[in-house]
Amino acid sequence: VDVAWRDAYAASQLVLAQMGRGEGHCLGHLDLALLMGGPLFREDVFLEAERCCARPAKRKAEGDPGGDAARAMKLEPSLGLLPPKSLVDMTIPKVDRPSLENFLLEYFLKETPVVIRGGIAHWPAVEKWQDLSYLKRLAGSRTVPVEIGTNYLRESWSQRLMKMADFIDSFVSSSGDADAKQIGYLAQHELFEQIPSLMRDIAVPDYCSLGKGKVESVNAWFGPARTTSPFHHDPHHNILAQVVGWKYLRIAAPSESEHLYPYVEGMHKNASQLDVDSPDYDRFPLYRKLKFKECILRPGEMIYIPPKWWHFVRSLSLSFSVSFWWS
Repeated sequence: VDVAWRDAYAASQLVLAQMGRGEGHCLGHLDLALLMGGPLFREDVFLEAERCCARPAKRKAEGDPGGDAARAMKLEPSLGLLPPKSLVDMTIPKVDRPSLENFLLEYFLKETPVVIRGGIAHWPAVEKWQDLSYLKRLAGSRTVPVEIGTNYLRESWSQRLMKMADFIDSFVSSSGDADAKQIGYLAQHELFEQIPSLMRDIAVPDYCSLGKGKVESVNAWFGPARTTSPFHHDPHHNILAQVVGWKYLRIAAPSESEHLYPYVEGMHKNASQLDVDSPDYDRFPLYRKLKFKECILRPGEMIYIPPKWWHFVRSLSLSFSVSFWWS
């Protein structure tokens, strides 16, 4: 869609928000402007969203805090969700919050993955986001994009715009009753730009100041157990911080690309054709020779993934992660 039409759409949603009554009505239009509109009126939309959120209003409780919190606290990892041949090579080093100099010399310049312990212990999110009712109070009325399905490479995959509160009720709180075809994932979304109050619960890691030091995006990854990102690679330096729950990661160096059979055409050339859960060795025989490393990322840990490193990610419990991509 031409950017002029997207700008016009954003302008129309901004006017509707200013004419509307009630926080929910106002924010609904503004979120549509942010998610689907062009860049011309983006600052105006952010300012209007701040004014809307600042208006005094009687906020009704979003659900039963006790029930939601109790479900959220069931965060022990389910090892039954691990793909075949897991826990074979748990050799990604784990270190206690290295100094900036040590991280630069030992991992960043060498482009070596590492798990960092204690790097986000000071984040308010570590405690606050354990409580789903807190997230519903803060963001429940906001419209977010949700991925529906096993993963984005499957034909059955789709996306849906829905209120954060509805997403939590339908896919996160009730995750124990949902089958694999009904997995909902708030994935790779710049939620903290959309809702600045959530950004106050986290902080950009100091390690992101290395290199050119330009943070390209800060993305939220929130959903129930079984959410999956298939083997793929990204062009940026990446720190994935595990705030709530547990995730399994399998990573491979760029030199292993031939063993992962990337798509050769289309928009997913940075992704593997392989189904890690049920690999077809007749079609992809070199996958047997793949050399990979793996880890289970625990709450409070973060992992550095260098550019072009392949990674497969699966949540082993209800999970909320934050990724930082930088140059």
